[in-house]
Amino acid sequence: MGSSAYRNFRELSRRHAHGRDYGLVWRNRDSSILLMAPHGGRLEAGTDHIVRQAAGSTFSYYLFLAVMPGGNPVLHLASATFDEPRALALVVGHDTVIAVHGCRGWGEVASLGGLDLELKEEVALALEKRGIQVRREGHPWPGRHPMNICNRGRNGRGVQLELTWELRHGGGREKVVDALKEVLVTRQGAKRRWLPTPGAVLGGLLAMVGLGCQSLPPGVEAVKDFQLEPYLGRWHEIARLDHSFERGLSKVSAEYAMEEKGRIRVTNRGFKATTGEWKEAVGKAYPVGEQGEGRLKVSFFGPFYGAYNIIALEPDYSVALVCGNNTRWLWILARQPRIGDDVRERYLSTARALGFPVDELLWVEQGE
Repeated sequence: MGSSAYRNFRELSRRHAHGRDYGLVWRNRDSSILLMAPHGGRLEAGTDHIVRQAAGSTFSYYLFLAVMPGGNPVLHLASATFDEPRALALVVGHDTVIAVHGCRGWGEVASLGGLDLELKEEVALALEKRGIQVRREGHPWPGRHPMNICNRGRNGRGVQLELTWELRHGGGREKVVDALKEVLVTRQGAKRRWLPTPGAVLGGLLAMVGLGCQSLPPGVEAVKDFQLEPYLGRWHEIARLDHSFERGLSKVSAEYAMEEKGRIRVTNRGFKATTGEWKEAVGKAYPVGEQGEGRLKVSFFGPFYGAYNIIALEPDYSVALVCGNNTRWLWILARQPRIGDDVRERYLSTARALGFPVDELLWVEQGE
């Protein structure tokens, strides 16, 4: 689909009437995944049928339906600016979003994007099992923008599915529906098997560094000859890979202070400009790994710990590169609110060589 005529839904709704030019259909159910067709009806024909059929009577779904007799492409809102209020309300109430779109092309070809790499691969494998050609990378729809509607669920990452005409009609549609149902049922079953006991609260930094997993990403090592004492104190967040826990925060800092019995008090703080409020989370950390290895386990909620791996560090402990248990979690921290260009490029080169998607880093506004 081409460029959008409107920058947001507010502009669109001033020129077009609900019930005459477009329709909205949704079902909010007890499911962690929301299926969406933001360009359904006469825009990207067939996508709404796939979403409705895959959701069945079990999973939540949302449909934007273009219904004008002609000229429907004007109703197309880009995925990163799709802000219809009902859609946003549903999205924030679900962990993950799978957005189904239509694209040009020949044959039964599906192009997958989005920030949820694990779910993306599950969908890819389910499609391939049914003989569908899958493009994981190298296509025009990577879906990595943090404001893309598929990445605005509670987890901050979802899946964008671009389908050719053959996959939105006839036998192709049935294959896609079957594949999505397989993934949804598997995910729902896994969630029910691993639900925490009542009263257990999960979130915050655990979503950030990988709940219950204190390992390093493959091929990545923590710094050696690490000393904890000079690492304590205040650090400013220079850059980060985007995730829901810090989304929209600026002036982010982390404070580390030694307490009794080897425990480290961790205080994360950031400013949310949209509300004019400071957000703060206080947790605890302990060294892990071999002696002198730059690794911590961090917890903000109860007994659950996540990985905090220091993988590059200046000799004077002025700049640090920190990751979680996989390459989707990365931070550049510094004692000062800014770092020099030469240091920045050196740390980017290090992270890139280790397989981190440095082009997706967000550079944090620290103010004066």
